[in-house]
Amino acid sequence: MSLSRCCVFHYSQLTLREFFYKLPDFSNNLLGAIQNLPKIKNPRGANP
Repeated sequence: MSLSRCCVFHYSQLTLREFFYKLPDFSNNLLGAIQNLPKIKNPRGANP
């Protein structure tokens, strides 16, 4: 019983670590998309 609990805990630790490693990439992509929104809405660049 304790062995399976340990394995589940270890697996959750691994997935959390992967999640936090991938989080910067995701936030960078999201930030880039947000910064590109004005260009998509107004491609001529009338917005300052």
